Amino acid sequence: MSDVTLDTCEIVAGRAGAGGVGGNPGPGGMGAAGGMGGAGAMMTRAGASGGNGGDGGQGGPGSGGNGGPSYALVFSGTTPMRTTTTFTAGMGGARGAGGMGAGPARGANGVAGAAAMEFVVTP
Repeated sequence: MSDVTLDTCEIVAGRAGAGGVGGNPGPGGMGAAGGMGGAGAMMTRAGASGGNGGDGGQGGPGSGGNGGPSYALVFSGTTPMRTTTTFTAGMGGARGAGGMGAGPARGANGVAGAAAMEFVVTP
């Protein structure tokens, strides 16, 4: 038996927040010059410098954020007792869109938020 009793209540859950939009990618970095060759020893030529490094590729787009949850009643442990209590479910938050890349590249979309009359927290 629960220590909590909901007696003649109306519990209305609100709408949850939407997930954020993923970030767009940035350009790749430029390659750097190779290292200097070493000095020659005893009548030999100095070593040649190394070649330039290659440019980095474009960064990938970020994923969209997940929508927030909406629950009318959240509890841990024993379910609260209820007499003449009504619940109205809210709406889970919308998923966030993934970032847009060059061409067909796109970040993954987030997941829409959950919604339910109640949610039991498990420690």
